[in-house]
Amino acid sequence: MGDISHAEVATMSDFKRIHDPAVQQHIRNINGKFHPSPIDWADEVLYLILPDRFSDGNENEYLDNNGKLVTNGTTPLFGRWDEGNAFLNDETKANWHEAGRAFVGGKLKGITSKMGYLHRLGITAVWIAPFFKQVKDTYHGYGVQDFLDVDRRVGTRDDLVELTRTAHSFGIRVILDAVLNHTGDVFRYGGDSEPDWRDDNCPVLGFFDENREPVYPFNKVDLKKYPNAYPDGAIWPEELQDPANFMRKGRIGPYEHWDQKPEYLEGDFYDFKKLNLGQEQTKGYRATMAMRNMIEIYKFWISFADLDGFRIDAAKHIGDGPLRFFTNAMHEYAERLGKNNFLITAEIAGPTAFHTVHNTGMDACLGIGPIQEALWKIPKGLANCMDYFNQFKNARYTNVHSHKWLKNEVIVAIDDHDQVWKPVVSKGRFCSEGHGAQLLSGALALNLFAQGIPCIYYGTEQALDGCSDYGAKGYAADQYIREAMFGGEFGPFRSRNAHCFNEKQKTYIELAKMTALRKKHVALRRGRQYLREVSEGGTIFAYPTIENGHPAKSSIVAWSRIHNNVEILIAINTSSEHTSSAWVTVDDQIHASGEEMRCLYPVGRRALEVNKRNGKSVAILNLPPGTAVVYR
Repeated sequence: MGDISHAEVATMSDFKRIHDPAVQQHIRNINGKFHPSPIDWADEVLYLILPDRFSDGNENEYLDNNGKLVTNGTTPLFGRWDEGNAFLNDETKANWHEAGRAFVGGKLKGITSKMGYLHRLGITAVWIAPFFKQVKDTYHGYGVQDFLDVDRRVGTRDDLVELTRTAHSFGIRVILDAVLNHTGDVFRYGGDSEPDWRDDNCPVLGFFDENREPVYPFNKVDLKKYPNAYPDGAIWPEELQDPANFMRKGRIGPYEHWDQKPEYLEGDFYDFKKLNLGQEQTKGYRATMAMRNMIEIYKFWISFADLDGFRIDAAKHIGDGPLRFFTNAMHEYAERLGKNNFLITAEIAGPTAFHTVHNTGMDACLGIGPIQEALWKIPKGLANCMDYFNQFKNARYTNVHSHKWLKNEVIVAIDDHDQVWKPVVSKGRFCSEGHGAQLLSGALALNLFAQGIPCIYYGTEQALDGCSDYGAKGYAADQYIREAMFGGEFGPFRSRNAHCFNEKQKTYIELAKMTALRKKHVALRRGRQYLREVSEGGTIFAYPTIENGHPAKSSIVAWSRIHNNVEILIAINTSSEHTSSAWVTVDDQIHASGEEMRCLYPVGRRALEVNKRNGKSVAILNLPPGTAVVYR
């Protein structure tokens, strides 16, 4: 927040206009003291949080930010006896399902209270889903009604300031999920209230009032005439009430229309109302009224909350012209605050992700399609390892015309809150199927020690297993991968009123060891990457493959990261049942025959001896089911 005091912020309760003096004071606050950017985002470990689903701050028996045991909370620590306690009968089960479709009670203060938990886990940046004031029960945060305020169900602007200050004190940066493509469902169309996309403007009946009736004129709202319009009616800030801010062309049609131009660029995202951000093309792009308004809004949040980056939601639907203009504006503004590597990343579904990142100046994209699918399946022995490793390259000048990512151009996560690569009716965390809990260590090793900016979805460190298989008819599948980690009425493992902030949980402990190892060894963060050939007999070497849904030969997948003539070898066993042995190749220019590679993870394993076989430098690995190892 720079040099503006916290006390001053507390007096600024209502920000109704971008041009309010208090808002402009923050935007112009370019000489304050702000948290610096990292040198390379590939050095960081991100953690994705849904504010409503992470912590309410009422947990008991967890370690606070100072590492002291909290004994005055109200929600007990989850025990295995709590699993399924919400499924005791039809009534409790129905209540659990219903609770998951709306706000359940997570708070920004709760996130603040868990910064020590995250720091001890090795997290260096939190990516927080939107916390803006919502139209209705859009607990996920993407149905915005006021872009200059925090939804009171999760906290206040003051709470956000305290969150970022606390995070920065732990060396944790804060990335905000930026909603740019649309607003919430803030007005009703005339005639057909939910028209499908068409090529001209649809008539609009009016903005909704606080009772969801479209009684306010579709234009600037006169608060003298309609005093109840703020804060729960229309759209805010006031500058967004001009009809020119909206496309007004109806919603994108059925599934096959979501890739049809111009429909997916102009249509409403379900009932969210599409903003008119301007032409798709970069050449000749001119910022619209809506674009200028959104730029000022997000400048405000950078300065006000001392943010370190944005993840742009629904970027596919925005177009390269608006994305490039917005990205450049955010980078330039952040640079004026001394944030010289302010992260701009985006959710880009479909095959255009590589082109969009390189055509707009964004820093990275989310690996939400084939990358996440491969990251999810390889540790389970369900996909060829080449499906993942072939999507990366070691230098900008190699494979120039290929769609391969550099280490800091893509954010990689085993799970997230959408899982767009899965069918819309079937979602499930990694641990929900296929011996996921036994194979999670290997998945985390691939996530953390292969190229990409690693991101942990909240609860992965506690092996949460949310899955729509436990769902009920009439409920969205994705709500079941968005459990309330603090318990409440929609707790993890089909439970209620028991939290999962357990630093003695096996996965938490192992993940903390892995992040510490990654921090210590630059090769694991910035090193060149090489998939390694393996051989069961030590004579014929090849990359592991899958045939008929099972590993063709060895279940061991191995790769190396090399930096400044240092090689670190990582390997995982994708079998949850069998110990696997294999010869693995290493760099013959780095390792002489007879040389030993010592084990970095897990501590205590014997060293590997490098030998020569068929002209290759090799070492033999013997891995128990589902294990991961790291050698140097």
